[in-house]
Amino acid sequence: MRYVVLAAIVASLTLCLGLELISKQKTDQRNAIIEQKRRELQPMAKIAAEVQAYTHAKDALQRRIDIINQLKMNQKGPVGAMKILAGVDPAMIDSIAIDQKTITINSRAEVQTDAEVLERRSANGRFTLKVKI
Repeated sequence: MRYVVLAAIVASLTLCLGLELISKQKTDQRNAIIEQKRRELQPMAKIAAEVQAYTHAKDALQRRIDIINQLKMNQKGPVGAMKILAGVDPAMIDSIAIDQKTITINSRAEVQTDAEVLERRSANGRFTLKVKI
């Protein structure tokens, strides 16, 4: 009976050792495949880094272009105001105030213009005209 138990233990240990060796062999094969794939990808790493650098630079340039385009859209300048003021007789004008959307003209006589008039006031011989740009 002792020999049967001893034989069972030896057979069990042999089986476990055999399975362990097979498992180790599979692990070594997989590690070898992984290492081979890494070596194959090594030259492509430089290309991937270049592509990433170009992508980063492209994104930065695109942000700059978007900011420039946004500034251009927000840039009105005095062109609209100059166009309106070119059609007004400057002889009677006392002062002009220009803001983002309107021109306010203070004068001693009533001013005529083709632009859209938002407000017209007169008091004590003074005239105020608010025109949309």
